[in-house]
Amino acid sequence: MEEIPQRDKRALAGLWAVPGIGPKTLDDLRRQFTLSQIEDLLIGEWVKDATLPTYAAERIPHSLTLLKIGDWLLDTAAQLGMKVAWRGEPEYPERLAQIDDAPYLLFYQGPGTDVTPRRRIAMVGSRYPDSRRLEKFRGWVRETAGYGVGVISGAAFGIDTLAHTVSADAGGETWAFVGSALDQLDLHQRKLWHELQPKGATFWSELPPGVRAERKNFPRRNRLISGSADAVCVLAAAENSGTYHTIQYALDQGRPLVAPTESGNPKAELCNIIVAAGVARLLLRTEDILDVVGVTGHASKRPQPMTEPQKRVDPATLSIAAQAALMAIGGRLPTFDDLVVDLRLSSAELSAAIFELTMCGLITEYPGRRFEKV
Repeated sequence: MEEIPQRDKRALAGLWAVPGIGPKTLDDLRRQFTLSQIEDLLIGEWVKDATLPTYAAERIPHSLTLLKIGDWLLDTAAQLGMKVAWRGEPEYPERLAQIDDAPYLLFYQGPGTDVTPRRRIAMVGSRYPDSRRLEKFRGWVRETAGYGVGVISGAAFGIDTLAHTVSADAGGETWAFVGSALDQLDLHQRKLWHELQPKGATFWSELPPGVRAERKNFPRRNRLISGSADAVCVLAAAENSGTYHTIQYALDQGRPLVAPTESGNPKAELCNIIVAAGVARLLLRTEDILDVVGVTGHASKRPQPMTEPQKRVDPATLSIAAQAALMAIGGRLPTFDDLVVDLRLSSAELSAAIFELTMCGLITEYPGRRFEKV
């Protein structure tokens, strides 16, 4: 795996901050340009020759350089208490780095990767599992964590929360991959983070600061859950469950699957299907989980909790255009066109200001290019 020079990291962070640019688009861009060719140039000087998705092309600010945007992104993440793991470096989950569309960087809070080699299992499933089976599920998670196997999930209601809390209470490692930026957790996830942080949990996201959860984010997020694990355990899932995406990613990534079955229970139907199809091993006891991850793991430990996140960016440190845009947005939901008229800025100048405010976590964007002060 390549080691990325520090200057190139700043440029890559600048591209990563642009909505619509992900791992594959970044790979394409790096085939078209070397970063040293474009990182110091105004984006408008080279972007016309680049192949970008329409969504990204409409949002990339032509009047800035990649280094400038990258510095904003990395500084903002640091001010919000986030650390950054770069693909190919020790802080980055080793198994995740091996999948085809692994993110170039991840934002995280908590201890991150463990210096002791450790097997990990993703435990996923329904937000509303059958309450009659919860005690059995807790037992499997508790015993798995007790053997030193890390537990990965998605910080949602139901099975995800059970997996995280039981593992952490047993003194085990637990990772949560979320479908928003780490500074945009929903109420349930914020409560879960405050509960799990002192117990050594790590929350991860590939999304830059300021990005709120959207339905489209979650299927893509699920590839990180399965990709970071040695195997995937589906504890409970209905036939039409979103867990289907995690199962598909696991199969594509070559991750073994294990699941319990229960005849006649609609909340276990997807488990029944994958076991009957022969793509998942039947889960009857904790030893079945240990077998699919390959070993019994290593001694688990409780890392030191991280410090509290720092405060948001001070608006007084923004550019003049960004300060004016923030004031114009105020307590309303203006469109981009409204702001062009109000501020008498060019589209390029306003795009740069909007981008600066978004990266600093001071505004959020809604469909129709409407903006709200956070």
